[in-house]
Amino acid sequence: MFIPFIRSSMSLPDSRLTDKYFSLPKLTQRSTLTEILTKSSYEELQHIYNLTHKLLSIDIISKLSKTDALRILSFLDAQSLCRASKVNRKWRQLAGNDGLWYLLCRGEDWLHYGEDDSVIHSVPSTPISSHIPPHVTH
Repeated sequence: MFIPFIRSSMSLPDSRLTDKYFSLPKLTQRSTLTEILTKSSYEELQHIYNLTHKLLSIDIISKLSKTDALRILSFLDAQSLCRASKVNRKWRQLAGNDGLWYLLCRGEDWLHYGEDDSVIHSVPSTPISSHIPPHVTH
């Protein structure tokens, strides 16, 4: 199997070892990786977890167009939208969209609470149409 190659090749520079690993057939790569992981210490596995966790995290909202991202965020309730704004700068910018909050507040009938209507007048009376998710327009 491949493990004897690793033992006999430990003196190779890292790039030669990894080049050899990636030249192997996929099935051999997988079985070798499985064997390495099962023989790894907790500290090594923790290190691998920290590396792979970052590599496997996908931020799909940031990759979408603004219109599509707002459409998805429009399905959230107020608490979830506030939580989403804490993810990163892009999400904060999207989750703080006036048109999105206007539609959320209008849908919850929050625009008429209190005696002061100044908040209502600070939001555009007609949100930008490209930022209005179609399912929210009542």
